Amino acid sequence: MPITKSQNQFIILRIIAIYIILFLVFDIIGALIISFKYLLWLSNKSMLFLAYPIWFVVAIFNGAFYNDLSQEILKNSSDLKNKSWIVSIISIVFSTLFLIFFEHFNQLFSNQIDEYWVPGNLGLTITYFVTLCITVLFFEKNKI
Repeated sequence: MPITKSQNQFIILRIIAIYIILFLVFDIIGALIISFKYLLWLSNKSMLFLAYPIWFVVAIFNGAFYNDLSQEILKNSSDLKNKSWIVSIISIVFSTLFLIFFEHFNQLFSNQIDEYWVPGNLGLTITYFVTLCITVLFFEKNKI
């Protein structure tokens, strides 16, 4: 039975849904880790230096899981089986769209040094999405 365009569109929509769902899940995980660190931090000094590595690692796991789940969906599709670049393109496009969306609705603040959240801190949010895209590109390139 030949694959129709609507089936391919459904597969791409599933990959987009996985991207959004995993972003939400890993954003909650990162927020819980930051909250836990925030509760344990007994100093009045900023802990922003701890937030960058935490969100960096969360983004790496997000990218790895997203790539793995998306590649499984593509592997089961006979028409899109050899088009693993679709996963990377979706990651780059939706990361950019999320950054534009967050900036448009004033979710990114670059002047608040004690803002530890994604979205929230401009630097952390950009670091998160760039790390996520690089991770997806790395895993797609190396087929791990």
